[in-house]
Amino acid sequence: MKVALTAVVTVLAGLACGIGTALNEIRWTPSQFEPDNRTAAAVGIVLEDSDRLGPRIEVEGGLVFDFGTGQRDSKLEHSFVVRNVGDEPLTLTTGATSCSCSFSELETDKIAPGESTEIALNWHLTTGGDEYRQTAEIYTNDPRQPAITLMAQGTILDLVRLEPRQLVLSNVSVNEGSQVTFTMYGFHYPDLGVLEHRFDNPETAEFFELEFVEHDLGQVEMNPAPTAALRGILTVKSGLPLGTLNQTIHLKTDIEEAPELELPISGSVVGDLSVVGGGFFRQQSNLLILGQVDGEKGTETTLRVLVKGPYRQDVQLKVKETDPSDVLEVQLGEAVPINKGLVYMHPLTVSVPRGSRPVARMGFDREDYGRIVIETTHPDTPLLTLRVRFAVK
Repeated sequence: MKVALTAVVTVLAGLACGIGTALNEIRWTPSQFEPDNRTAAAVGIVLEDSDRLGPRIEVEGGLVFDFGTGQRDSKLEHSFVVRNVGDEPLTLTTGATSCSCSFSELETDKIAPGESTEIALNWHLTTGGDEYRQTAEIYTNDPRQPAITLMAQGTILDLVRLEPRQLVLSNVSVNEGSQVTFTMYGFHYPDLGVLEHRFDNPETAEFFELEFVEHDLGQVEMNPAPTAALRGILTVKSGLPLGTLNQTIHLKTDIEEAPELELPISGSVVGDLSVVGGGFFRQQSNLLILGQVDGEKGTETTLRVLVKGPYRQDVQLKVKETDPSDVLEVQLGEAVPINKGLVYMHPLTVSVPRGSRPVARMGFDREDYGRIVIETTHPDTPLLTLRVRFAVK
């Protein structure tokens, strides 16, 4: 009896202890139906909000634009539409582009959620091959796509080609003007015509005339072979302003697929008298640069005075003045006809003799330089002045 009572008491004590332990664990364990007020940081856990998107970039139509076929040397443009499909503002920054691609200005560099913007990409089809592919980078704050690469690709065709692609008119006489020719080749079409042309610079447009005539393909050897050709004849009238010549011809052909063509014109307009020389003579400013001259050795160089126009055979030159006269020595040689008599060349030798005294004419102002004045019998150019930048040590 005593043993049985002891066993009962032991069981009851064990049961009470178990119930107490369970109640204690339940009191300190948060319910799955109630929030745990402890932070993730307090328990060393990083929580991720699956509903948060952040900034997210999407390019409508994809990252690659295929323009199909394009005329060589033409300029094309395409606008990529960029949308923010996230729930935070998306920022954009233009990055690097390949050699013939460039960005237009961004409409905005920050896109609100759900909004979009356009990124215009321009490119120039200048490659010598038939396939074209150029890229441009955009940097974003989208953690999934911190950088995207936009691409323009396609095939280049020679529908119309200009040869040469730029006209250089050197030393155009202000009194005589000039004339130059170029050729327009057509491909893939049996005929070629020019619907209109215009000159870009209105200030000098009146001094140019352009006409086209048929060009025989019999002597043309090109690959691929052209199917049509026109010879362009550009006439430059007299009276253009002296100095640098800059003009561009815009040409529209009857081939609809070929865009407007551009033919740049560069050069210089000079009077009937001009001076030319080597690398140390700047023709545009009539400046001779001798630099530092060793007085014990001296130096010498030869320039050429060119005389064009109706008075070229009769014009006489002589040295009127040199400054400093005891250091600069100038001699004119006999005139020699060149270019089938269209130009007369007068050699002009400039020297600093051995043993010359020290001179400093290297200032930044033209008035500080040395000076050579040539007197002429030309009715429009009685004096020709050259500056000499030098120093004798």
